[in-house]
Amino acid sequence: MRHLTIKRTVAALAALTLLLLSAAGCVAEGGGNTSAPPATAIPGGTGLLSSFTANSLDGSTVDQSILAGKKLSVINVWATFCGPCIREMPELASVSNDYAGKGVQIVGVVVDTVDGNWRRIEKNVSEAKAIVSETGTPYIHLIPSASMRSVCGVQYVPTTFFVDAEGREIAPAVVGSRSGAEWSELIDGILAGLGE
Repeated sequence: MRHLTIKRTVAALAALTLLLLSAAGCVAEGGGNTSAPPATAIPGGTGLLSSFTANSLDGSTVDQSILAGKKLSVINVWATFCGPCIREMPELASVSNDYAGKGVQIVGVVVDTVDGNWRRIEKNVSEAKAIVSETGTPYIHLIPSASMRSVCGVQYVPTTFFVDAEGREIAPAVVGSRSGAEWSELIDGILAGLGE
């Protein structure tokens, strides 16, 4: 009897843990979700996206030049299987519109549209296109390439990176979804740290 009670308790705790994880983010490749510290500028950040080439969901070939002229690019790594990723997309669309004239852009990276050898997974590309259409996100979404390995090795989605016009990481990554107000607060803090 006692053995059965322990099993039930463990099962209930496991179910509760999964429920809590699904509320903020999804596991990309095993593990749970963590919370990132508040965003502050990283002096001399790494060249996270200093040199890359990828295709957008609409079929265009893009490279690091999409970052040029922007004070801040918010790189949101998401997946088609991730409910919190999809739920936050309308919030990110609103933020994208609010900051469009302020030198800030959002770029989506759909991490599950390629396999481990960087080959397109057409089913997921189609699903990603449908999700983008349904959520009304006006910003570009990329199908990652091997040259984007630095942002695609995340353990959890969504994970969001912040880079400057040269693709250098300028604030700590954020793990998990956020509301529009939380994104605005983070972006304002990063811009303030940059002297904007």
